[in-house]
Amino acid sequence: LILALAFLSCNAFASDDYVPPITVIKSKIQLIVRQDATYDEQMEALYRIDTDDGVQSYSTVKISYDKTAEKCQIVEAYTIHPSGKKIAVKADAIKVTSDPVSRRSPMFSDTKNISIIFPKVEKGSLIYYKTKSRIFRTAFPNIFSMTKHMSETEAWQDYTLDILYHPKIQLRTEAFGVDVEQKQDQKGMKRLVFHYSNNTIIESEPNEVDSDDFSPYVRVTNLEDYAHLGRLYALKSSKAEKITPTIKQKAEELTAGITDRKDQAQAIYEWVSQNIRYVYIDFGQGGLVPHTAATILDNLYGDCKDHATILNALLAAKGITGHQVLINMGDSFKLPKLADIAFNHAINYIPEFDLYLDSTAELARFGTLPSEDMDKPVLITGLNKMAKTPAASSNDNLVEVQTYLIMQADGSIKGTNSLKVKGDKEITARSNYSALSRMPKEKAVSRLFSANYESGTGDYEATDPLDLRKPFTVKSEFVIDAPGNIPGPSGIAVPLGLSDGELNYIRHYKPIKKITRPMVCMSAHFIENTSFELLPSIEIISIPKSTAFELGEYKYKSTYTLKVKSLTYNRELISNHPKGYCDVAEYENYKNFTMKVRDDIRAQIIYK
Repeated sequence: LILALAFLSCNAFASDDYVPPITVIKSKIQLIVRQDATYDEQMEALYRIDTDDGVQSYSTVKISYDKTAEKCQIVEAYTIHPSGKKIAVKADAIKVTSDPVSRRSPMFSDTKNISIIFPKVEKGSLIYYKTKSRIFRTAFPNIFSMTKHMSETEAWQDYTLDILYHPKIQLRTEAFGVDVEQKQDQKGMKRLVFHYSNNTIIESEPNEVDSDDFSPYVRVTNLEDYAHLGRLYALKSSKAEKITPTIKQKAEELTAGITDRKDQAQAIYEWVSQNIRYVYIDFGQGGLVPHTAATILDNLYGDCKDHATILNALLAAKGITGHQVLINMGDSFKLPKLADIAFNHAINYIPEFDLYLDSTAELARFGTLPSEDMDKPVLITGLNKMAKTPAASSNDNLVEVQTYLIMQADGSIKGTNSLKVKGDKEITARSNYSALSRMPKEKAVSRLFSANYESGTGDYEATDPLDLRKPFTVKSEFVIDAPGNIPGPSGIAVPLGLSDGELNYIRHYKPIKKITRPMVCMSAHFIENTSFELLPSIEIISIPKSTAFELGEYKYKSTYTLKVKSLTYNRELISNHPKGYCDVAEYENYKNFTMKVRDDIRAQIIYK
């Protein structure tokens, strides 16, 4: 049984008067775990609605379960009105639905969702429900594995996890911020009880790492370690990677005329990335067991495990060894010491080239990982060892823009841009321009102008976002509507046109005073080189002052040179983080540094 209570958006700002939308008065989970690791679970929850947002968001509870592995039923559910009146949930207000289907990434799943729609909910109401479920099939035979996270952004008065288990299971436990109690055995069964409550409630902070990295949790499992999990997974995935005649034939076709082994791996990766359509599949054991490579090749679709499986099989057909890698994709950068079946993504590792590949990132060039995969602890299943994906350096994520501008008699500005990108920034650019290609060019141009707080007309030509063999570049020409008065006096910010205006976003940067938890951050290198011909008839009073400074991991330099009426300016920002996240001290550097950059970005050309 999976209970999803996502209480607060991760983009909220901290404030002293924060009131959580609900208070969990009681949450009690009781498990009886059998010798084969299957178990029965009973759960009851009682919480109070404390805000208007709570009324909108938590007057319906959704409980998800896998119909091929679980049976679940609602025992009781009701609302207690602030007046004290108890109002039972009617049978027709309990709905059972399947997982939704996404148009972009189709989902096919055995997951069922029970939605409980509570009646007459208002601020101050109490919500109560009780469920029973039987888990009759586990992810791996005889393996029990469970993790519960308690978010500190929620008000918890009493949380109890009570586990009665067969002594031969030999459960291991790990807890952080949660009290653990070993109770006396009952009728030949052992018992563990966990308690949690929080006196201090914190609010989510902008761009913070996944709360799983710092929130209290309980982990209970009979897995020996991560290597044990790797062996279990590899036992199933290796069978799926069998080289069949069709797999062998496809590998030979993809590498025809290519003799270099790394080039062969690149050709295979690019074909899988571009031709195996990503589809979320969770039928039967699909959540943990990939389909066979031959089946994936025949269907030309699959989920992340299927991508990793067919890529390994095709590589193996050319004598190149690859391993499936389990990873948490997203904003989580840590793993507890105790192993658990808690990974959410599968990619590949090729030891021969010391290279990680994620073929589900269809716009990532060979050797480039999306930022969500970088600086992550991983389990390389074929090698049964823990490792870490590389963190990006500033040289890995480059955005370089060359711009030429000429002011016209009416104050409008005619110009051209050329854009070069690299690394994760290239993946983002390919994605952005792929989306723009699906709309009328005029609308796409308007959107690019709006991103830079400008307006005008223009056109651009981008290389094919799906062609991973070529570096992605964009060339554009445009006319910017007059940003200042002609004749003056007037002041204008540095014009951008249709360029990537990432540095320009700093113009509107507003920092929060402080953070208390790590935030996601990325190394990057931004270069803007611009030549601007102003009107001969205007008198230039002042131009921005050149500056250069650095603070911790950050460096910034700008130069402004005026010769007659020709202004040349260059800006360069470098951020180099050894990790994929920044701690509290690093944020202070980031804040102070960005405020200084903002002053330079806001500087204007003053003329009359």
